[in-house]
Amino acid sequence: MKKKTSIAKIVSVTAQFYQISPKKLKKRSRKAKFVKPRQVAMYLLREELNRSFPYIGRLFGSKDHTTVIYAYNKIKNAIQHSPALSSEIEQIKSALYKQDSSESLDNKNEPYLEEKKSKNMDKQKSTDKRERFKRLATYRTNETLKRLKVLGNCANRSAYDYTEEEVNKIFSEIERKTKEVKAKFHFPKNKEFKL
Repeated sequence: MKKKTSIAKIVSVTAQFYQISPKKLKKRSRKAKFVKPRQVAMYLLREELNRSFPYIGRLFGSKDHTTVIYAYNKIKNAIQHSPALSSEIEQIKSALYKQDSSESLDNKNEPYLEEKKSKNMDKQKSTDKRERFKRLATYRTNETLKRLKVLGNCANRSAYDYTEEEVNKIFSEIERKTKEVKAKFHFPKNKEFKL
C-alpha cells in the first residue's frame, strides 16, 4: 500500500527538485525548463493520486485533458528509455514520502524549534516586509513606466491631434498624483544629536 501524499506536496517537491517555483510550474509557459517539470508533476499526480486527466488539466492553467494525457504518456514512455529520467522520478518520489518521516522527526524537536523560531522571527519580519515592499514597488513602478511609455507614443503629431495646453494638463496631473502618493510615505524621524 502506498503512503499518502497530496497534490500540494507533489507540486512543491517536483518544483523544488527542478529548482523552479510551484507558481511557475503551474503557469502556461512553453519554455523547456518549465515544460519537463510540469509534465513530470502531471505524471506523478496521475500515478500517485490517480487524479483524472481533466482535473490535472485544471490544476495546470486550464489545460485541455488531451495535453495532460500527452504529458503522462510522454513521461511514462521516456522512463522506459531514459535511466536518467527514471532516476529523477524515483528521487522525487523518495523526497515525497521522505517528508512524512522528516515531519515526525521535526515534531520531536518542536520545543527547540519554537524557541529558535521566536528568536529569528523579529529579524525576519522586518526583512520580509522590506523585501515584499521592494518587490511590489519594483513591479508597480515598472507597470507605471510602461504606461508612460505608451502615453509617449501619443506624441506622434501625424497620428494624433493635440494642443500644448492639453499635453501640459496631462503631465501636470501626473506630477500632482506623484507628489500626492509620495506624501503618503512616512519616514522615521532622526533624533537630534545632543551632548
